[in-house]
Amino acid sequence: MGYSVDGCLHDTIRPITVLRRPKAVFATGANINCGPALYTMNNTTSNVVSSYLWTTNLPSTIITDTSVNPKITFPVNNTPNAINYTILLTATRNDGTKGCIDTTSRNIIVYPKPSALFTPSKDSGCTPLLVNFTNTSDPKNGESINSMSFIWKVGASIIDTFRDQIRTFTNSGTNDSITFIQLIATSKWGCRDTIKDTVTVFPLPKADFFSTNYSSCAPFYLNSSKININTYPNANHSYQWQIFDKGEH
Repeated sequence: MGYSVDGCLHDTIRPITVLRRPKAVFATGANINCGPALYTMNNTTSNVVSSYLWTTNLPSTIITDTSVNPKITFPVNNTPNAINYTILLTATRNDGTKGCIDTTSRNIIVYPKPSALFTPSKDSGCTPLLVNFTNTSDPKNGESINSMSFIWKVGASIIDTFRDQIRTFTNSGTNDSITFIQLIATSKWGCRDTIKDTVTVFPLPKADFFSTNYSSCAPFYLNSSKININTYPNANHSYQWQIFDKGEH
């Protein structure tokens, strides 16, 4: 509306269109907590047909960053601390109108992979062998080992869930026995690590021989042609022979 110096009035009307802006909304689903993790975005953007651009910080990877519901992968966190990822969705009105955009973001936390670690008091010895296993696992993220859970395995069998272990290993054979020990350590976030080690148990020596002749007239000579010994090379190292009078032994 305008006025001249003489007070004359003139007006004009122009239509103004206020375009609807997209309302960006998405969900990531339940937090997986540990890598490697694969999330599928659930995009529920409304108000107007839109195109999309997804971004996040490295080292995560977006599979097709312009799709409606992309998949995003998060690798194992091998750092000492949790990593906070920000997923950003930019929704743009699909008719190309400049400025009609909306953004929203969500955070994903990937907690560090713990370090499973134990120290045996002995890793080899004669049967019976008593071994103390001291658990020194690290949950990372500044947390206490007391916040962790554990599974101990001997061979393929689960034997305990305590923090430390005391176990006696036996060997009734004539060869060295090797037992695999496995510790599975899990942080309070469900992230886990596994360590394996072995314990070698040596058998007791075994004295075993036989003779082709246990009696004869004097003089009675015993030599290697009449005595045969089972050597058990993995159990026996040295030998000592003694002859006892029957009344003495």
